[in-house]
Amino acid sequence: MIHRVRRFLSQTLSYNILSLPCSISTSSDEAAYSYLSDGTKAQVLGEQNEDGYAYLGSMVFALREGEWLFDSTPFAGGMIRRVAGSWVADRHATDHLGSVRAVVRNGQVLERNDYYPYGGRHENPSLAADAANRWRFSGKEVQTTAGVNLLDFGARLYDDCLCRWTTRDPMSEKYYGFSPYNYCAGDPVSFQDPDGMDRQIKTRQNTKVISARFYVDHSKYHGINTYDAIAKAALFLNNAKGLKYSKDGETHPVSFDITVMR
Repeated sequence: MIHRVRRFLSQTLSYNILSLPCSISTSSDEAAYSYLSDGTKAQVLGEQNEDGYAYLGSMVFALREGEWLFDSTPFAGGMIRRVAGSWVADRHATDHLGSVRAVVRNGQVLERNDYYPYGGRHENPSLAADAANRWRFSGKEVQTTAGVNLLDFGARLYDDCLCRWTTRDPMSEKYYGFSPYNYCAGDPVSFQDPDGMDRQIKTRQNTKVISARFYVDHSKYHGINTYDAIAKAALFLNNAKGLKYSKDGETHPVSFDITVMR
């Protein structure tokens, strides 16, 4: 993607040899990105170096009026931030995807979020928003410099308005039947993508749930009614017990949620 329009704001994107964005510009502003040799984001600067962020390990520093100041660093339950010269701990209440559903400071709710399946935040006046919080869907940072408004998943940037990545899938040869720009193979209800590299089956209460929907006609194959055969197979899987899924040394129970429709 080299051009995009979001809420009437036109942007032009250019990339480096790693297919990572090095510049995202509008008619009046620009965000310039720099990276380490392994593709880790190191810095983003606004036009004329007036604002931006630097990333040193887990710590984030913000450029304000020509001076680099500590901005934030994550901990297991949220973010430690410096506000008005004081250290504060903002706790993040997250869902099973890691999406930040609430930001709480000293018992006060600063922000509440609900999301559409593809990551867009509900524009609901009853949901408070904290302008300083940049971490939302899947726990990823919203790129605010120059009004970019893309989610940084690490390997790629994601547009939750278009429901598409800005660059092609690094694992596209593994999923040659899908567009290299779609999010979670077009099924964000069943899958999640933690880093922009590869989709994973979602975990619900520590259980991997595999969802699918089949549309079947009334044809027969070697005298067997296709719909009846697939419906019986789906029923068998939906009722199966004791199934397990293992990856990276972790084992989770598995359940199926398969619907067969005529």
